[in-house]
Order: sequence, then C-alpha cells, then structure tokens
Amino acid sequence: MIVIRTPLQGDKAEEKRGLAALRFPRASLRFGATDVAVIAFLALYSLSAVGMGRYGHARPAFNMLWEFVSLGTGYFLARQWLRSACESRAIAVVMVALAVCLAGHGFYQVGYSLPRDRARWEREPDVVLREAGVVAPVGSPIRTQYANRIASKEPFATFSLTNSLAGFLAPWLIVALGIGAAAANQADVRGRTWIGVGGCAVLIGACLLLTKSRSGYVATLVGVVLLAAWTTRARWRQAWKWWVGGTAAVAAIVAVASVSGALDIQVLTEARKSLGYRWEYWQATWGMIGDHPWFGCGPGNFQDYYAHYKLPQSSEMVADPHNFLFELWATAGTFALIGWLALLTVFACRVSGELFSTTVAGESANGSLAPHATPDATRAPSVAPVYLGALLGVVAGFFAAMLVGLEPDVAALAVGVPFSVATVVALHGWVRRGVAPVWLAVVGIVVLFVNLLAAGGIGFPGVGETFWILLALALHRADEASPPRTVSRGAWWVVVGVAVALWGACWLTAYGPVLKGQGSRSMAELQTARHNPAAAESAYLEWARNDPWSAEPQRAIAEMHHRAWLETERPEHFRDFESALAKALSLNPQSHGLRTVAGERYLHAYRVSNSPEHLEQAVAACTEAVRLYPNSNIGHAQLAWTMHVAGRDEAAAREATIALELDAQNPHREQKLKEQPVFDVAPAARFKEQVAPATRDDQAEPLMLRLRNTPQPDKADNVRE
Repeated sequence: MIVIRTPLQGDKAEEKRGLAALRFPRASLRFGATDVAVIAFLALYSLSAVGMGRYGHARPAFNMLWEFVSLGTGYFLARQWLRSACESRAIAVVMVALAVCLAGHGFYQVGYSLPRDRARWEREPDVVLREAGVVAPVGSPIRTQYANRIASKEPFATFSLTNSLAGFLAPWLIVALGIGAAAANQADVRGRTWIGVGGCAVLIGACLLLTKSRSGYVATLVGVVLLAAWTTRARWRQAWKWWVGGTAAVAAIVAVASVSGALDIQVLTEARKSLGYRWEYWQATWGMIGDHPWFGCGPGNFQDYYAHYKLPQSSEMVADPHNFLFELWATAGTFALIGWLALLTVFACRVSGELFSTTVAGESANGSLAPHATPDATRAPSVAPVYLGALLGVVAGFFAAMLVGLEPDVAALAVGVPFSVATVVALHGWVRRGVAPVWLAVVGIVVLFVNLLAAGGIGFPGVGETFWILLALALHRADEASPPRTVSRGAWWVVVGVAVALWGACWLTAYGPVLKGQGSRSMAELQTARHNPAAAESAYLEWARNDPWSAEPQRAIAEMHHRAWLETERPEHFRDFESALAKALSLNPQSHGLRTVAGERYLHAYRVSNSPEHLEQAVAACTEAVRLYPNSNIGHAQLAWTMHVAGRDEAAAREATIALELDAQNPHREQKLKEQPVFDVAPAARFKEQVAPATRDDQAEPLMLRLRNTPQPDKADNVRE
C-alpha cells in the first residue's frame, strides 16, 4: 500500500476533521495492487464503450460507462476517507439500515400500493398506460406484459425489477447476520447488537422471501453456510445460540409467508422453468460473444444486439443475460473480462491471509478485544460524518429524483426511514466497540456474486454498488496492519487532475446532455399536448442539439413530421421525416425496433400517396428489421404482408411460412401470431371471408395462413388494397 503524505499529515493532522479533510481527504492516498487492478478493468471497460459506441447506440454506451466509472470512483473515495475500523463498521451498519429501509418500502408496496395499482388498472387501464407513456393497443403483447407486471404481487421498492431488490437485500442480510455472529464474544455489546440484528434479519429476510427470487434464496443459503463455517472455525463462543435463534426465525417467517399466501409452492415447482429461460438467454449470449469476442457489443447495447441471437422459443427480449460474467463478456469483451477476473484474483490474494486466520486485527487469539491493537478503541473516533452523510444522501436522493422527472414515494420514506434509524441506534454499540473481520465483507461479496450468476445486473448502480462498498471495507480491514510508504506530494495533484478530467468528460458526454435533453423533451411533449407544433418542433430540435449521441430525439422529430405530412401532405414535411429517420438509424444502427417503425411509416405513406417508392422503402425497412431480429415471428409476418402489398407474392409466401414455423416454436401465448396484429392502415378486405368472424381483419395468423396457401394472388387486386 502507498500513502502520499502532505503537509497536513502527522499527529495534529489526525485531529483536524473539518475543512482540512475537504482540501486533502484524510491527507493520504491509499493505493495498492487491487487499486491498480480496478483502474485497469475500468480502462478496458472504457475502451469498449468508446470503441464500440460508434457501431451501436452511443447514448446508452456512455451512460453505462459512467455508471461503472462512478461506482469505481465511489470505491476509491471510500478507500481514502475510511481511516478507522470504527468508520468501516459505521458504513456497514448504514448499508444494513438502507436494506431495512428498502424492506419497509417493500412491505408498503405489498400491503398498500400494489393492491391500489391493481384496482386502478381494473377500472381505467387506458389512463394508466397513458400516464406511464406506454403505447399498447388492446390485444398487443406490450399491453399483456404491462398487465402481467401490474398483477405481480412481488415488491421491488425503488428498483425496476424484484430480482434487483433481492440482489441488494441478500448480501446485506448476510452482513447483518455476520455482525451478530461477530458480537458473540463481546459481552458489552452482544445483547443490544443481537436485538438489533434480529430485527434487521426478520425485516430484510421477510422482504427477501416476498420477492420470490430463487437466485436470492440460493445466494442467502450459501452465505449462511459460509458464516457458519467461519464462526465454527474460529471457535467463537455463544455463536450456536445465534444460529439456533436464526434458524427458528427463518422457519417462522417461511411459515407465516406460506400461510398468508405470500410464498407459494410455485417458487419451487417453476424453478426448472426459470432456469430453462436463463439457459436460453445464455445460449444466445454465447453466440453474441462468438461474433464480438474482443470488445463486446458495447456497454448498454446488449438488448439491441441480443435480438439477432434470440432463440425462437425465448420468453422475452432481455436487457442483460442474467449472468454477470456473461454480461461483462458480451458487452465489454474478453479483455475487460480478463481485467475483471484479474481484479478478483488480486483482491483474493490480498485478503487471503486475514480471511483464513482465526483472529482479526484488534482481536486476541481467544476472540476478545485487544485495545492496544485497535487505536479507535481508546481514541473513539467520531462516526458522526458517516451518519450525517447517510442522512444527507436520503435528502439529496429525494431532490435528485424530482430533478430527473421521478416522483419520490413520500409514504414509502415515512415507512422505511424510522426502521433505518432504529437499526443505526441498535447497532451503534457494535460500531463503537465491535469487531468486523475481513470475512464479513468477503462473504457479502460471495453472496452477491452467487445471486448475479443467475440474476445479472452488475452494471445496475443499485445492485453493483454493493460489490464496490464491500471491496473497500474488506481492503480497509486488510490494510490496517500494513506499513505505508511515502511518495511525493505531486502525485496527489495528479490524482486531483485525473478526477477533474473525469468529471469534465462525464459532464460533456453524459450528465449535461441527458439533463438538458430531458428538459427539452418535457417541453416538447407539453407543446405537443397543447397542439402547438411550431414550439414542439423547436423543443425537439433543441433536444437533438443538447444530446447529439441519442437516437431518441431524432425518432421523435421523425414521428412529428410524419404526422404533419399525413395532415397536410406537404412534401417538405416528408423530406424532414426522412431526414430525421435517417439520422436516428445512423445513431442506432442495430435497433430492429427503429427499422420496424420505419417500415410501418413508409407503408402508411404508401397507403396515402400510392407511391411505389414509399412501398419499396417499406419493404426495405421490414427486410432490415428481420435481418436484425431473424427469429421474430411477427417481424417475418409484417415483412410477408408488406411484400404481398408490393405484389411479391412468392417472397411473401416464403416469409409467411417462416413466420408460421417460428410461431410454432414459440410457446408463449402473448407472443403468438394469433395474439398480434399486422400493421396496415387499410383493412385486409380480400381475406375477410377466409377469417373467422371473431378475429380481427389484421390478425397475423390467419393472414399468414392465407398468404402461405395462396402464393400468387391477382396483382391488380393487390394494388387496389
């Protein structure tokens, strides 16, 4: 470990906790082999984002890049600012308190907000969809998926997915249990700590059960086994009482959840089906890795590329492969994956000595505290900055949510925050006088990784931050006995310069453009709702100028000009539509969704203008959409119908056959052709007599059956359609 000394260092500097710490955080820079590995990994990840962003969608690539860099920056800040074991324990307790807060939010959702949302959906589904900004006609797969999500009874707190909530709760539940086990030999803090840990375990564990996350269950079980193994190996007295009590508490929670219906047998019976879905994701991801082995497809671009490899029977278009190693490999490439594995290897080597020792720094061989080895035991450093930072974080998060257009759930905060405060109060004695072995953080990391092997989400800040925090805590404990080395003060200013450069790059490529773009987008949508097209166009153009790496403003501009052309049929509107659409496609060339929209808009234009050029462009766009998403049954169906309209009946028959074959391989009801329409503004009048009266004229399945069985209809009639 390297420590850079400054003029503020020394005995007096240790006592200066205020403004001096702001100028020079703790007046030192902790830096070791693991930190080098972290920098190497982030550099390789950045290389993929910058290099592959131009082949995919640059906006999500930049966003994901800075999410990883911000998590790494948080890790480095924790490394510098954690000066005592007391502060390290305070960080652990604050994170456990955060897990308790989210668990309280989850209970609020299960008991109140989710039933309320389901009732409202039953009354006014169209209003709910409109407020959510979701376009989902009756009978569409999107509407079915949204309805299924509304019907879900699993909590997700502030996350978008319940599996993400479970991924956060599981490691911190194990850390909480580890705190109780670590206090087993300390009579002065044991009682109060056990009461606090017991309450935390019940709340977090019960919410974890409600998520019905199988990967979370397995990860927690692995963590319990590892905790039991380490505490047994260390021969900690009284530990058996904790494990007996914990087992009884878990059994009671499971029994209550089962009786109340919150936990059902399907969690176990459908485990095989869930694993089967993941196997399909992994097969497709493996194909993606094979085609983009070195630098991946680019961070944030997984979903667009995944469409090309998605199996016909797969259940959904996933945003990540539900496995954090595959996720890193597919998006950032082999070099970044090697960097990640090297980081974990260096870290494991660094903590291995302390990890397998039966004693820890500041603890004697029999497990009791050794005051002479723990400076903070006598000097009692203040942990108020940690608690104050946590409180300010809640307030800042509240206002930050409003800044980006999210409405914070005040009721959820009112439920969760009191539980968090009670957690900190109950565990404060352990923070002041307890012991936090290295294995406490390491087990938390293992639990997180076990969960992410089947859940994914290492790039989601709410989930991935757990790894970086636990990494910093483990290294802090391991570094306590390491003698520092001194280097010149100039190195500190190099670090400051790098930090300023990163901040500037982040502002220019991500934070500034996105923040300004969101403001312009809101104004454009407001002016559109007010039927003020000139002001809306100006706002959309401002959005595009503010965020030149995003395809979304250009897509919105194209849609606006297409609507204007339909109303006026003025040629300049159609030229503007085509120009904006071309820019959107150039900014996101891998998007099959954009190609599908382009095909629909050109087909609509053909129905209005009867221009063969528009029809050919519709066919070309649908063909590209199928190339990017080759196993889409509705994609081939749309191409077949568009070719039929163009008079290419033999090609239409081939595409219809492919669509029906893919449909036969897809077992998911909402994705079947009989549940999906083919887009066209003109009714399929020719086939009305061929279709059952109960079906829609645009329903894909009967149209494809007719196209397949009648490959060469009269072209003159086809044009009249």
